[in-house]
Amino acid sequence: MMSFLLLYLLSQTIFVQSQLLYSDAEVTEVIGYKRSIEGEREFHIKFGNESVDLDLVSSDGLLPKTLSVNVLDVDDDGNLVIDDWVHTTNGGKEIYVDFKHSASLLIEENNGRPELKGKLNEKLYIQPNKEDNSRKGRHSIYQLKPKATLETRSNDDVESVPISENQSDSQSGSSHEKRQQLSQIYVPLHIVVDFDLYSLIGYNPANVIEYVKTFVGAINAYFALIQQPRVQISIQAIDIYKSKAAASTIEQHRNYADNGLICGEVLKTYRKWANTERSRIGDNYAAIFILTGSKSMCDQPQNNQCNIGIAGDDYSYNGVQDATHEVGHL
Repeated sequence: MMSFLLLYLLSQTIFVQSQLLYSDAEVTEVIGYKRSIEGEREFHIKFGNESVDLDLVSSDGLLPKTLSVNVLDVDDDGNLVIDDWVHTTNGGKEIYVDFKHSASLLIEENNGRPELKGKLNEKLYIQPNKEDNSRKGRHSIYQLKPKATLETRSNDDVESVPISENQSDSQSGSSHEKRQQLSQIYVPLHIVVDFDLYSLIGYNPANVIEYVKTFVGAINAYFALIQQPRVQISIQAIDIYKSKAAASTIEQHRNYADNGLICGEVLKTYRKWANTERSRIGDNYAAIFILTGSKSMCDQPQNNQCNIGIAGDDYSYNGVQDATHEVGHL
């Protein structure tokens, strides 16, 4: 049983918008000896006067091909309804990472052409042009604008809270020290996607799953730069909230002056809710990680009640670096 409930909220004070740079990027797969090696692929991506060469490795073993997904909503009487289903990754869609560029890409074969979707590097991400029938295989390249007014609070600011009310301080106090002594750290996450991010991704659970897996793949690409200890982030399960009513444990803590979340209260309430749902959630995860599409975030300190990390994401991977930083506090 894990000793802590570490809850991470990804959001930002001022929402960052991505900028379209090129809509005619050329993606060419390099057919060489690496293509014959299972799990490895090379791509040359050209846009304008620039180009990126990717040396990709399959995330197989880092991210699950099959995982539990819970889609949460409410019925006409306001009762919480949980649609439990198991998501199995289509063999034609794979997550690949490039450690040099900290890239994470979902690759899908479409009529014999590879389509790339995801994070290219720290500044760019790529999407296929689905409607460009005259120039098949072309992709769009987006650049993220610099972040503004980003609020952060790390685990150094607050103390940890045991996931179970019955766990003692002595059990929880040495957990971090023990992990520091390990040569490899495995961190399974139970990821919660709130309604705001669900709506940004187009109200489509399948797209949410693809985005979350690519997002976590990018976190792993950063952690791969660390040799000792080696850190491996995985996904234990995903909860998707289809409505604000279903996500009442989160939504009840809004600062209605700016509609931002009061993160300290969210942490405390969600921890208690998770304890009541132990039979469903289980205990084989290191942390519950909430991804929120809330446009702003306000923080209310809770007198060392919780661990809190705040970063930003708007369905364009701009929260990956901050999320990686916060996962590093585990």
